[in-house]
Amino acid sequence: MRLNVCLFLFLSTVLCGCLPNEKSPVLLSIDRSDTATGVDTDRGDSNESGTEPTESNETEDLGGDTEPPPFWIPKGPKQLTLGQVEISCDPSVLITEDGEWWLCDPAPVPCVPDDPKVNCHIAVRGEAGVTIYDGPVGIERRGRSSMYYDKPNYAIEFRDENGEDNPAPCMGMGKESDWVLDGSWMDRSFIRNDFVLDIFSELGVKTHYGPDSRFVTLTFNGAPRGIYRLVEKIKRDDDRVDIPKDDGTGKNFIIKHDIDGDLSMSLGLESDSWSTVYPNPDKVTDTQRSAISDWMQALADALNSGDAFTMLNMDNLVDYVLLQELSKNIDGFQYSLYIFKQDGALANMVPWDFDLSFGQPDVAYAGDVPNESPEGWILHHTNFIARLLDDDVFVQRLQERWVQLRTLPLSDDAVDTRIDEYLMVLKGAPIDDNFDIWPIGDVRFDHIYSVYHVYSIESYDAEIAKLRQWIHDRLDWMDEHLLEYQAFSDKQ
Repeated sequence: MRLNVCLFLFLSTVLCGCLPNEKSPVLLSIDRSDTATGVDTDRGDSNESGTEPTESNETEDLGGDTEPPPFWIPKGPKQLTLGQVEISCDPSVLITEDGEWWLCDPAPVPCVPDDPKVNCHIAVRGEAGVTIYDGPVGIERRGRSSMYYDKPNYAIEFRDENGEDNPAPCMGMGKESDWVLDGSWMDRSFIRNDFVLDIFSELGVKTHYGPDSRFVTLTFNGAPRGIYRLVEKIKRDDDRVDIPKDDGTGKNFIIKHDIDGDLSMSLGLESDSWSTVYPNPDKVTDTQRSAISDWMQALADALNSGDAFTMLNMDNLVDYVLLQELSKNIDGFQYSLYIFKQDGALANMVPWDFDLSFGQPDVAYAGDVPNESPEGWILHHTNFIARLLDDDVFVQRLQERWVQLRTLPLSDDAVDTRIDEYLMVLKGAPIDDNFDIWPIGDVRFDHIYSVYHVYSIESYDAEIAKLRQWIHDRLDWMDEHLLEYQAFSDKQ
Protein backbone atom coordinates (compact mmCIF):
# COMPACT_ATOMS: atom_id res chain seq x y z
CA MET A 1 0.00 0.00 0.00
CA ARG A 2 1.22 3.48 -0.75
CA LEU A 3 1.16 6.37 1.69
CA ASN A 4 -1.11 9.19 0.75
CA VAL A 5 0.65 10.64 -2.27
CA CYS A 6 -1.55 13.69 -2.33
CA LEU A 7 -0.57 14.59 1.21
CA PHE A 8 3.09 14.08 0.36
CA LEU A 9 2.87 16.37 -2.68
CA PHE A 10 0.92 18.96 -0.73
CA LEU A 11 3.59 19.09 1.96
CA SER A 12 6.31 19.30 -0.66
CA THR A 13 4.56 22.27 -2.22
CA VAL A 14 3.99 24.26 0.95
CA LEU A 15 7.46 23.84 2.41
CA CYS A 16 8.52 27.25 1.13
CA GLY A 17 9.85 25.84 -2.12
CA CYS A 18 13.13 24.90 -0.38
CA LEU A 19 15.01 21.79 -1.40
CA PRO A 20 16.87 19.94 1.36
CA ASN A 21 20.24 20.27 -0.35
CA GLU A 22 19.94 24.05 -0.45
CA LYS A 23 21.04 24.10 3.21
CA SER A 24 18.34 26.56 4.22
CA PRO A 25 15.69 26.33 6.94
CA VAL A 26 12.50 24.58 5.92
CA LEU A 27 9.26 25.67 7.56
CA LEU A 28 7.07 22.80 8.69
CA SER A 29 3.81 23.40 10.48
CA ILE A 30 1.14 20.72 10.77
CA ASP A 31 -1.58 21.48 13.30
CA ARG A 32 -2.84 18.36 15.03
CA SER A 33 -4.94 20.13 17.65
CA ASP A 34 -8.60 21.02 17.34
CA THR A 35 -7.81 24.68 17.99
CA ALA A 36 -4.65 26.49 17.02
CA THR A 37 -3.73 27.65 20.51
CA GLY A 38 0.00 27.13 20.14
CA VAL A 39 -0.13 24.44 22.83
CA ASP A 40 -0.02 20.78 21.87
CA THR A 41 -2.89 18.87 23.42
CA ASP A 42 -1.85 15.45 22.11
CA ARG A 43 -1.37 12.50 24.44
CA GLY A 44 2.40 12.72 24.12
CA ASP A 45 2.22 15.77 26.39
CA SER A 46 0.23 14.17 29.18
CA ASN A 47 1.71 13.77 32.64
CA GLU A 48 2.62 10.50 34.28
CA SER A 49 -0.58 10.22 36.26
CA GLY A 50 -2.54 10.10 33.02
CA THR A 51 -4.45 13.31 33.77
CA GLU A 52 -4.82 15.97 31.12
CA PRO A 53 -2.30 18.83 31.27
CA THR A 54 -3.60 22.25 32.13
CA GLU A 55 -3.71 24.75 29.30
CA SER A 56 -1.09 27.42 29.14
CA ASN A 57 0.17 29.97 26.68
CA GLU A 58 3.72 28.89 27.41
CA THR A 59 5.41 25.64 26.52
CA GLU A 60 7.29 24.12 29.44
CA ASP A 61 10.88 23.20 28.70
CA LEU A 62 10.57 19.75 30.25
CA GLY A 63 11.47 17.54 27.33
CA GLY A 64 8.12 17.77 25.60
CA ASP A 65 8.91 18.31 21.92
CA THR A 66 5.48 16.80 21.39
CA GLU A 67 4.93 18.77 18.19
CA PRO A 68 7.56 18.07 15.51
CA PRO A 69 10.12 20.90 15.51
CA PRO A 70 8.96 23.76 13.25
CA PHE A 71 12.33 23.92 11.51
CA TRP A 72 14.80 21.39 10.29
CA ILE A 73 18.14 23.00 9.56
CA PRO A 74 20.81 20.78 7.99
CA LYS A 75 24.04 21.28 9.87
CA GLY A 76 26.41 20.74 6.97
CA PRO A 77 29.73 18.87 7.20
CA LYS A 78 30.79 18.02 10.75
CA GLN A 79 34.45 18.23 9.80
CA LEU A 80 36.61 18.98 6.80
CA THR A 81 39.71 16.99 7.76
CA LEU A 82 40.33 13.91 9.84
CA GLY A 83 41.39 14.40 13.44
CA GLN A 84 44.34 12.56 14.92
CA VAL A 85 44.51 10.66 18.19
CA GLU A 86 47.82 9.39 19.52
CA ILE A 87 47.88 7.07 22.55
CA SER A 88 51.02 5.92 24.30
CA CYS A 89 51.06 3.43 27.17
CA ASP A 90 53.86 2.04 29.26
CA PRO A 91 54.12 -1.64 28.23
CA SER A 92 53.91 -2.61 31.88
CA VAL A 93 50.18 -1.70 31.97
CA LEU A 94 49.39 -3.66 28.79
CA ILE A 95 48.81 -7.32 28.11
CA THR A 96 51.90 -8.54 26.24
CA GLU A 97 53.19 -11.72 24.71
CA ASP A 98 54.98 -12.39 28.00
CA GLY A 99 51.74 -12.18 29.94
CA GLU A 100 48.18 -13.33 29.36
CA TRP A 101 48.39 -12.73 25.63
CA TRP A 102 45.27 -14.82 24.93
CA LEU A 103 43.19 -12.03 26.51
CA CYS A 104 44.15 -9.92 23.51
CA ASP A 105 42.77 -12.41 21.02
CA PRO A 106 41.72 -11.30 18.45
CA ALA A 107 43.06 -7.79 19.22
CA PRO A 108 46.75 -7.31 18.36
CA VAL A 109 49.36 -7.81 21.07
CA PRO A 110 50.18 -5.80 23.17
CA CYS A 111 46.65 -4.82 24.03
CA VAL A 112 44.71 -2.68 26.47
CA PRO A 113 42.99 -4.73 29.20
CA ASP A 114 39.29 -4.62 29.94
CA ASP A 115 38.42 -2.99 33.28
CA PRO A 116 39.77 -1.19 35.09
CA LYS A 117 41.12 1.64 32.97
CA VAL A 118 44.90 1.82 32.82
CA ASN A 119 46.79 5.12 32.92
CA CYS A 120 48.29 6.18 29.60
CA HIS A 121 48.89 9.40 27.65
CA ILE A 122 46.79 10.80 24.81
CA ALA A 123 47.07 13.64 22.32
CA VAL A 124 44.02 14.72 20.34
CA ARG A 125 44.50 16.97 17.33
CA GLY A 126 41.77 18.52 15.23
CA GLU A 127 41.59 20.73 12.17
CA ALA A 128 45.00 21.65 10.75
CA GLY A 129 46.68 19.56 13.42
CA VAL A 130 45.74 21.92 16.25
CA THR A 131 46.25 20.20 19.60
CA ILE A 132 43.00 19.95 21.56
CA TYR A 133 44.16 17.79 24.44
CA ASP A 134 47.57 16.50 25.43
CA GLY A 135 47.75 14.77 28.78
CA PRO A 136 46.90 11.74 30.93
CA VAL A 137 44.08 9.41 29.98
CA GLY A 138 42.47 6.32 31.48
CA ILE A 139 41.73 3.69 28.84
CA GLU A 140 40.10 0.26 28.69
CA ARG A 141 38.65 -2.00 26.04
CA ARG A 142 34.90 -1.78 25.76
CA GLY A 143 31.95 -3.54 24.25
CA ARG A 144 29.97 -6.74 24.56
CA SER A 145 30.14 -8.64 21.29
CA SER A 146 32.57 -6.01 20.01
CA MET A 147 35.02 -7.21 22.67
CA TYR A 148 35.68 -10.03 20.21
CA TYR A 149 36.28 -7.86 17.14
CA ASP A 150 39.73 -7.90 15.57
CA LYS A 151 39.83 -4.11 15.78
CA PRO A 152 39.29 -3.14 19.45
CA ASN A 153 37.07 -0.35 20.76
CA TYR A 154 38.10 1.76 23.74
CA ALA A 155 36.53 3.80 26.52
CA ILE A 156 38.73 6.74 27.45
CA GLU A 157 38.67 9.29 30.26
CA PHE A 158 40.73 12.47 30.21
CA ARG A 159 42.45 12.85 33.59
CA ASP A 160 44.61 15.37 35.39
CA GLU A 161 47.87 14.56 37.12
CA ASN A 162 45.91 13.43 40.20
CA GLY A 163 43.79 10.98 38.25
CA GLU A 164 40.66 13.16 38.43
CA ASP A 165 38.36 13.99 35.50
CA ASN A 166 39.83 16.62 33.22
CA PRO A 167 37.11 17.72 30.74
CA ALA A 168 38.07 19.10 27.35
CA PRO A 169 36.14 19.95 24.17
CA CYS A 170 36.92 17.81 21.13
CA MET A 171 36.62 19.06 17.55
CA GLY A 172 33.44 21.05 18.06
CA MET A 173 31.90 18.66 20.56
CA GLY A 174 31.17 19.75 24.12
CA LYS A 175 33.62 19.85 27.00
CA GLU A 176 33.73 16.45 28.68
CA SER A 177 36.17 13.88 30.05
CA ASP A 178 34.50 10.62 28.94
CA TRP A 179 34.67 9.47 25.31
CA VAL A 180 34.52 6.32 23.21
CA LEU A 181 36.92 5.34 20.44
CA ASP A 182 34.85 3.19 18.08
CA GLY A 183 36.87 1.26 15.52
CA SER A 184 33.81 0.49 13.36
CA TRP A 185 35.29 -2.88 12.46
CA MET A 186 31.88 -4.33 11.58
CA ASP A 187 30.84 -1.15 9.76
CA ARG A 188 33.07 -1.08 6.71
CA SER A 189 31.49 2.22 5.60
CA PHE A 190 32.21 3.95 8.96
CA ILE A 191 28.97 5.90 8.58
CA ARG A 192 26.09 3.66 9.70
CA ASN A 193 26.05 5.03 13.24
CA ASP A 194 26.58 8.66 12.27
CA PHE A 195 23.85 8.55 9.63
CA VAL A 196 21.21 7.65 12.21
CA LEU A 197 22.54 9.53 15.24
CA ASP A 198 23.09 12.78 13.36
CA ILE A 199 19.61 12.77 11.87
CA PHE A 200 18.02 11.92 15.21
CA SER A 201 19.81 14.75 17.03
CA GLU A 202 18.65 17.23 14.39
CA LEU A 203 14.99 16.41 15.02
CA GLY A 204 14.72 17.85 18.52
CA VAL A 205 16.59 19.81 21.13
CA LYS A 206 16.41 18.37 24.63
CA THR A 207 14.48 15.23 23.77
CA HIS A 208 16.42 13.96 20.76
CA TYR A 209 19.96 13.32 21.91
CA GLY A 210 22.13 11.39 19.48
CA PRO A 211 25.76 11.03 20.57
CA ASP A 212 27.98 13.24 18.41
CA SER A 213 31.23 12.02 16.87
CA ARG A 214 34.23 12.90 14.70
CA PHE A 215 36.37 10.75 12.45
CA VAL A 216 40.01 10.40 13.50
CA THR A 217 43.09 8.33 12.77
CA LEU A 218 44.50 6.44 15.73
CA THR A 219 48.13 5.76 16.52
CA PHE A 220 48.86 3.42 19.43
CA ASN A 221 52.40 3.30 20.82
CA GLY A 222 53.68 4.58 17.51
CA ALA A 223 51.80 2.02 15.38
CA PRO A 224 48.99 3.19 13.08
CA ARG A 225 45.64 1.64 13.94
CA GLY A 226 43.44 3.07 11.19
CA ILE A 227 40.29 5.18 11.30
CA TYR A 228 38.15 5.48 14.44
CA ARG A 229 35.10 7.43 15.48
CA LEU A 230 35.69 9.64 18.53
CA VAL A 231 32.22 9.48 20.10
CA GLU A 232 30.45 11.13 23.01
CA LYS A 233 29.79 8.66 25.79
CA ILE A 234 26.14 8.77 26.86
CA LYS A 235 25.99 10.60 30.18
CA ARG A 236 24.35 13.54 31.94
CA ASP A 237 25.84 16.85 30.84
CA ASP A 238 24.57 20.09 29.35
CA ASP A 239 26.24 19.09 26.06
CA ARG A 240 24.90 15.52 26.16
CA VAL A 241 21.80 14.27 27.97
CA ASP A 242 20.73 17.65 29.28
CA ILE A 243 18.82 16.89 32.46
CA PRO A 244 19.31 18.53 35.88
CA LYS A 245 21.56 17.05 38.51
CA ASP A 246 19.50 14.77 40.71
CA ASP A 247 18.76 16.07 44.21
CA GLY A 248 18.98 12.63 45.75
CA THR A 249 15.36 11.66 45.09
CA GLY A 250 16.06 9.63 41.92
CA LYS A 251 13.74 11.73 39.75
CA ASN A 252 16.45 12.61 37.21
CA PHE A 253 18.20 9.58 35.72
CA ILE A 254 19.56 7.68 32.73
CA ILE A 255 19.22 3.91 32.54
CA LYS A 256 20.43 1.34 30.01
CA HIS A 257 19.49 -2.23 29.19
CA ASP A 258 22.41 -4.20 30.58
CA ILE A 259 22.63 -7.97 30.98
CA ASP A 260 24.80 -7.46 34.05
CA GLY A 261 22.71 -4.71 35.62
CA ASP A 262 21.36 -4.64 39.17
CA LEU A 263 17.93 -3.22 38.24
CA SER A 264 15.03 -5.08 36.68
CA MET A 265 12.35 -3.99 34.21
CA SER A 266 10.27 -6.46 32.24
CA LEU A 267 9.69 -5.09 28.75
CA GLY A 268 9.69 -8.44 27.01
CA LEU A 269 13.37 -8.27 26.01
CA GLU A 270 15.90 -11.09 26.08
CA SER A 271 16.83 -9.94 29.58
CA ASP A 272 15.04 -7.89 32.23
CA SER A 273 18.36 -6.57 33.56
CA TRP A 274 19.10 -2.82 33.53
CA SER A 275 21.59 -0.51 35.19
CA THR A 276 21.93 3.20 35.88
CA VAL A 277 24.14 5.40 33.72
CA TYR A 278 23.25 8.39 35.86
CA PRO A 279 23.49 8.46 38.81
CA ASN A 280 26.83 6.69 38.52
CA PRO A 281 26.21 3.02 39.41
CA ASP A 282 29.07 3.21 41.92
CA LYS A 283 27.53 6.23 43.64
CA VAL A 284 23.76 5.74 43.35
CA THR A 285 22.09 5.74 46.75
CA ASP A 286 19.48 3.29 47.99
CA THR A 287 16.89 6.08 47.85
CA GLN A 288 17.70 6.85 44.23
CA ARG A 289 17.81 3.19 43.24
CA SER A 290 14.44 2.58 44.89
CA ALA A 291 12.81 5.55 43.15
CA ILE A 292 14.21 4.57 39.76
CA SER A 293 13.14 0.97 40.28
CA ASP A 294 9.60 2.09 41.14
CA TRP A 295 9.45 4.17 37.95
CA MET A 296 10.70 1.22 35.90
CA GLN A 297 8.02 -1.06 37.33
CA ALA A 298 5.40 1.58 36.55
CA LEU A 299 6.63 1.78 32.96
CA ALA A 300 6.49 -2.01 32.55
CA ASP A 301 2.92 -2.00 33.90
CA ALA A 302 1.93 0.94 31.68
CA LEU A 303 3.39 -0.74 28.59
CA ASN A 304 1.36 -3.88 29.10
CA SER A 305 -1.82 -1.98 29.95
CA GLY A 306 -1.63 0.24 26.87
CA ASP A 307 -0.67 3.39 28.77
CA ALA A 308 3.03 3.65 27.86
CA PHE A 309 2.66 7.17 26.50
CA THR A 310 1.58 8.50 29.86
CA MET A 311 5.26 7.93 30.71
CA LEU A 312 7.10 8.04 27.38
CA ASN A 313 7.40 11.00 25.01
CA MET A 314 5.53 9.87 21.91
CA ASP A 315 7.35 12.14 19.46
CA ASN A 316 10.72 10.93 20.67
CA LEU A 317 9.56 7.32 20.25
CA VAL A 318 8.11 8.02 16.80
CA ASP A 319 11.46 9.21 15.46
CA TYR A 320 13.34 6.52 17.37
CA VAL A 321 11.22 3.71 15.89
CA LEU A 322 11.25 5.09 12.35
CA LEU A 323 15.03 5.38 12.29
CA GLN A 324 15.46 1.90 13.78
CA GLU A 325 13.26 0.51 11.04
CA LEU A 326 14.86 2.61 8.32
CA SER A 327 18.23 1.13 9.24
CA LYS A 328 16.64 -2.32 9.76
CA ASN A 329 18.74 -2.54 12.93
CA ILE A 330 18.51 -6.20 13.87
CA ASP A 331 19.14 -5.35 17.56
CA GLY A 332 17.02 -2.21 17.49
CA PHE A 333 14.29 -3.24 19.93
CA GLN A 334 16.19 -5.57 22.23
CA TYR A 335 19.76 -4.33 22.86
CA SER A 336 21.55 -1.00 23.42
CA LEU A 337 18.41 0.61 24.87
CA TYR A 338 18.93 3.87 26.78
CA ILE A 339 16.18 5.86 28.52
CA PHE A 340 16.49 9.19 30.28
CA LYS A 341 14.02 10.92 32.55
CA GLN A 342 13.81 14.46 33.92
CA ASP A 343 11.69 15.29 36.94
CA GLY A 344 8.28 16.47 35.74
CA ALA A 345 8.78 15.36 32.13
CA LEU A 346 8.10 12.33 29.99
CA ALA A 347 10.95 9.91 29.41
CA ASN A 348 12.93 9.76 26.16
CA MET A 349 15.09 7.16 24.42
CA VAL A 350 18.62 7.56 23.08
CA PRO A 351 19.68 5.59 19.98
CA TRP A 352 23.03 3.75 20.05
CA ASP A 353 24.85 1.07 18.04
CA PHE A 354 23.95 0.59 14.37
CA ASP A 355 26.79 -1.69 13.25
CA LEU A 356 24.35 -4.53 12.59
CA SER A 357 22.03 -2.59 10.33
CA PHE A 358 21.57 -1.26 6.78
CA GLY A 359 21.77 -4.67 5.13
CA GLN A 360 23.91 -6.64 7.56
CA PRO A 361 24.02 -9.29 8.86
CA ASP A 362 22.46 -11.91 6.68
CA VAL A 363 20.64 -14.32 9.00
CA ALA A 364 20.15 -18.02 8.45
CA TYR A 365 16.65 -18.05 9.96
CA ALA A 366 15.35 -14.85 8.34
CA GLY A 367 12.64 -16.66 6.41
CA ASP A 368 11.29 -15.39 3.10
CA VAL A 369 12.86 -11.93 3.33
CA PRO A 370 16.61 -12.02 4.03
CA ASN A 371 17.81 -9.49 6.58
CA GLU A 372 20.28 -8.25 3.97
CA SER A 373 17.36 -7.14 1.81
CA PRO A 374 16.07 -3.55 1.99
CA GLU A 375 12.58 -5.05 2.18
CA GLY A 376 10.83 -6.34 5.29
CA TRP A 377 10.80 -5.12 8.88
CA ILE A 378 13.19 -5.71 11.77
CA LEU A 379 13.11 -9.43 12.49
CA HIS A 380 12.91 -9.25 16.27
CA HIS A 381 9.76 -7.38 17.27
CA THR A 382 9.96 -7.68 21.03
CA ASN A 383 7.04 -7.11 23.37
CA PHE A 384 8.34 -3.56 23.84
CA ILE A 385 7.69 -2.42 20.26
CA ALA A 386 4.65 -4.66 19.85
CA ARG A 387 2.86 -3.01 22.78
CA LEU A 388 3.72 0.48 21.52
CA LEU A 389 2.15 -0.44 18.18
CA ASP A 390 -1.10 -1.40 19.93
CA ASP A 391 -1.67 2.35 20.26
CA ASP A 392 -3.49 3.61 17.17
CA VAL A 393 -2.51 7.22 17.86
CA PHE A 394 1.15 6.20 17.86
CA VAL A 395 0.72 4.29 14.60
CA GLN A 396 -0.96 7.27 12.98
CA ARG A 397 1.82 9.54 14.21
CA LEU A 398 4.41 7.20 12.66
CA GLN A 399 2.71 7.53 9.29
CA GLU A 400 2.40 11.31 9.48
CA ARG A 401 5.97 11.75 10.62
CA TRP A 402 7.34 9.52 7.88
CA VAL A 403 5.85 11.83 5.26
CA GLN A 404 7.47 14.81 7.00
CA LEU A 405 10.87 13.14 7.25
CA ARG A 406 10.80 12.09 3.61
CA THR A 407 10.24 15.70 2.64
CA LEU A 408 13.06 16.91 4.88
CA PRO A 409 16.12 15.01 6.21
CA LEU A 410 15.20 11.76 4.48
CA SER A 411 14.54 13.14 1.03
CA ASP A 412 16.64 11.45 -1.65
CA ASP A 413 18.76 14.57 -2.14
CA ALA A 414 19.30 15.09 1.58
CA VAL A 415 20.41 11.47 2.03
CA ASP A 416 22.96 11.73 -0.77
CA THR A 417 24.23 15.06 0.53
CA ARG A 418 24.72 13.65 4.02
CA ILE A 419 26.67 10.64 2.74
CA ASP A 420 28.80 12.87 0.51
CA GLU A 421 29.64 15.07 3.50
CA TYR A 422 30.99 12.08 5.42
CA LEU A 423 33.04 11.13 2.37
CA MET A 424 34.71 14.52 2.39
CA VAL A 425 37.07 13.08 5.03
CA LEU A 426 36.60 9.33 4.53
CA LYS A 427 38.72 9.04 1.42
CA GLY A 428 42.19 8.59 0.02
CA ALA A 429 45.23 7.33 1.89
CA PRO A 430 43.63 7.07 5.35
CA ILE A 431 40.98 4.71 3.99
CA ASP A 432 43.59 2.67 2.12
CA ASP A 433 45.78 2.53 5.21
CA ASN A 434 42.87 1.40 7.40
CA PHE A 435 42.03 -1.55 5.17
CA ASP A 436 45.70 -2.45 4.81
CA ILE A 437 45.75 -2.88 8.60
CA TRP A 438 42.24 -4.36 8.89
CA PRO A 439 41.47 -6.10 5.58
CA ILE A 440 37.92 -5.45 4.45
CA GLY A 441 37.50 -9.13 3.56
CA ASP A 442 38.32 -10.30 7.09
CA VAL A 443 35.27 -8.76 8.73
CA ARG A 444 32.94 -11.40 10.15
CA PHE A 445 30.43 -11.99 12.94
CA ASP A 446 29.76 -15.71 12.75
CA HIS A 447 32.58 -16.43 15.23
CA ILE A 448 30.45 -14.55 17.79
CA TYR A 449 27.01 -15.72 16.67
CA SER A 450 27.07 -18.51 14.13
CA VAL A 451 23.90 -17.57 12.22
CA TYR A 452 25.04 -14.00 11.53
CA HIS A 453 27.01 -13.53 8.30
CA VAL A 454 28.17 -10.31 6.62
CA TYR A 455 28.10 -9.90 2.87
CA SER A 456 31.35 -9.99 0.92
CA ILE A 457 32.70 -6.70 -0.39
CA GLU A 458 35.96 -6.05 -2.19
CA SER A 459 36.59 -2.33 -1.71
CA TYR A 460 35.53 0.72 0.27
CA ASP A 461 34.03 2.33 -2.85
CA ALA A 462 31.95 -0.78 -3.43
CA GLU A 463 30.76 -0.72 0.20
CA ILE A 464 29.66 2.92 -0.07
CA ALA A 465 27.87 2.29 -3.37
CA LYS A 466 26.08 -0.74 -1.90
CA LEU A 467 25.08 1.13 1.27
CA ARG A 468 23.87 4.19 -0.63
CA GLN A 469 21.70 2.09 -2.94
CA TRP A 470 20.39 0.04 0.00
CA ILE A 471 19.24 3.20 1.82
CA HIS A 472 17.40 4.52 -1.23
CA ASP A 473 15.76 1.16 -1.85
CA ARG A 474 14.78 0.99 1.82
CA LEU A 475 13.21 4.45 1.72
CA ASP A 476 11.16 3.50 -1.34
CA TRP A 477 10.04 0.25 0.29
CA MET A 478 8.94 1.99 3.48
CA ASP A 479 7.01 4.54 1.39
CA GLU A 480 5.03 1.64 0.00
CA HIS A 481 4.62 -0.48 3.12
CA LEU A 482 4.51 1.66 6.27
CA LEU A 483 0.74 1.34 6.44
CA GLU A 484 1.27 -2.40 6.96
CA TYR A 485 3.63 -1.95 9.90
CA GLN A 486 1.13 -2.46 12.72
CA ALA A 487 -0.30 -5.59 11.11
CA PHE A 488 3.19 -7.07 10.73
CA SER A 489 3.91 -6.60 14.42
CA ASP A 490 0.59 -8.19 15.37
CA LYS A 491 1.70 -11.39 13.64
CA GLN A 492 4.98 -11.65 15.55
